[in-house]
Amino acid sequence: MSSDDLSLWEAELAGVRPLGAKAAPRNKKGEASRAGGAAAPPPRGPSAAPAGSAPLRPSTKAQAGPPAPGVGRAAPAPAPQSSPLERALGEAQAERDALRAQLLDAHRALEAAQAEINALRGDLEKNQKRQDDAEKHAAGVDRRAAHLEAELRAARAGTASPSRLRLADALQQRGLSARTEADMFLRAIADARLGQKLVEQLLTEDPAELDDLLVEDVALIGACPACPRPAGRAVVEVPRPRCDVCGGSDIQRTVKDFIQSALLSGITRVVVVGGSAQYRRTLRELVPKDRVRLTLVPGDKRRLQADAREDLRNNDLVVVWGATELNHAVSENYTRLPEGAAKVWTINHRGIAGMLTELSVRLQGR
Repeated sequence: MSSDDLSLWEAELAGVRPLGAKAAPRNKKGEASRAGGAAAPPPRGPSAAPAGSAPLRPSTKAQAGPPAPGVGRAAPAPAPQSSPLERALGEAQAERDALRAQLLDAHRALEAAQAEINALRGDLEKNQKRQDDAEKHAAGVDRRAAHLEAELRAARAGTASPSRLRLADALQQRGLSARTEADMFLRAIADARLGQKLVEQLLTEDPAELDDLLVEDVALIGACPACPRPAGRAVVEVPRPRCDVCGGSDIQRTVKDFIQSALLSGITRVVVVGGSAQYRRTLRELVPKDRVRLTLVPGDKRRLQADAREDLRNNDLVVVWGATELNHAVSENYTRLPEGAAKVWTINHRGIAGMLTELSVRLQGR
C-alpha cells in the first residue's frame, strides 16, 4: 500500500474526505469497494475491530493503571498553626462570655430579691396600719369602759341626769335609724349651712373621746399640693397657716432640711415618741425610709423602761413629741434614763412641720 492510499484510508476511517477525492463505492454490506483490488490495510494492534463492525474511536478517558513507581498521592496540607495572640484572644472571649453569663444570673437574682423586698415592704406597711387601727380601737374601748363605769357609779349614787339626750337617740326618734342615714343627715345639714346651729346643741359625755375623734378622724389640711390627704378621714380644708401637716410652710423643703441636717450630724435612726396615729402615718409618707429610718412610738400605748433602753441602744436620737397625744408615763421612761441625757430631746410643737423645723435647728446647732 502506498503512502497516499494509507493517508486516504486513515482519513476515511476518521470520517474525513480529502478535497477532490470521491467517495468510495460501498457494497450491500456497507463496505467500501477497493479500487484496483487494493487490499485493506491490516488491523493495527490486537484490539482492532473485526470486519463489518463500526470503526473504533480513540477513548477520551485515561486508562486506569497502577501508579508509576515512586509516584504517590499528594500528602494533605498541614493545618495552620494559631499564633499566641489568636489563642489569647480566644481565651479572653471565652472568659468574657462566662462573665456575661454570671452577670446575667446576678442581675436576675437581684431582680428577684428586689421583688421580695417590695413585697415585704408592702406587708410591713399593711401591718403597721393594722397596728395603728388596733391601737386606736383599743384606746376607744378603754375610754368607753371608763365612761360606762362613771355612769354606773353616778346611777348608783342617784346623780344621773334624766334630761340628757344623745344625738343618736334623737335621730332614731326622728326616724333616722340606719347608719348611712346619719351621714346623709350631716351632709344635708352642711349643705344647708346649719352646722353651727347643730353644734351648739351638742354636749359631749366624754371630752377625751370627742378630742380623740377630732384628732384621729378629722384632718385639717390647707390648700397645699405637697401635703398628703389622709385616706379614710374627714378632711377639712383650712387656710394654710392652720394646716396640720405643714403649718403654712413648704413641707417638702422642711422635710429635706431635716434629712440634710440629720445626715450631716451622722444621724440615720430616729425614734419619735408621741403624736396621733394620723401624724405617724403622715411622717411615714413624708420621710423616705432609705434616708432616715423613723421608729414611731405611740404616746398612749404602755411602754416599759426596758423598751426605752432598747430604743436608745439601737438608735441615734429619741424625740419626745410634746403637745401631742403623749402619756407622761411613756415619756418619762425615756427622759428619766441617765444614759438618755444626750440622746433624748423634747420638742413641744403640735404640728409636723413645726416639730421638724425645730428639730432641724437643733441638729444644725450641734
